Amino acid sequence: GRGIRTPGGSPLNGFQDRRNRPLCHPSRSGHLPKGRCGHREGSVLTMVGETPPDAQDSVVGLVGVYHANGSLWGEVTYWLGARVGRAHCALCDITHGTFRRRPEWETCAAGLGVSFDTFHLDDQPDDVRDVAAGSTPCVLARLADGSLSVLVGPDELERCSGRPNELAGAIHRAVDAAGWVLGPVGPASAGA
Repeated sequence: GRGIRTPGGSPLNGFQDRRNRPLCHPSRSGHLPKGRCGHREGSVLTMVGETPPDAQDSVVGLVGVYHANGSLWGEVTYWLGARVGRAHCALCDITHGTFRRRPEWETCAAGLGVSFDTFHLDDQPDDVRDVAAGSTPCVLARLADGSLSVLVGPDELERCSGRPNELAGAIHRAVDAAGWVLGPVGPASAGA
């Protein structure tokens, strides 16, 4: 892991070097190495004099919307259609294997540091449906103010080629490009 405010590696492994960042927020600088699942490992504290991001600039949750229905009939129809090339959902390919969720996806999702909720076309809440607006599959960012924004669209999901680590990387790139921070920002996480 990286030490506190150190540009190189550190042999020390203090409480602020772990994924649980009680006294700091992730750096926007993007200088952290990528781990197995494309997420940044370690943490970097805000330097003295550096302005921490505003709370409204933080992504407090992610929402994936599949391009398939979630009812039993919808699941069976999609599964059969996918086997004969008549149905396709790039997000399904990333998160699920033939019959169940992929363990490598579970690992990557846990490493994102925020919840990753998923919905199908027939079970998404109205606010998610309004933002996804027929552009599924997609991943939405839920910001601290409660608003939703498309973070990763269908074409970007397709480029992930079914690889969970590619989706994690696409999420981090999109969050950085928007100038947001992945995870809550508040008094306990903005620095001491």
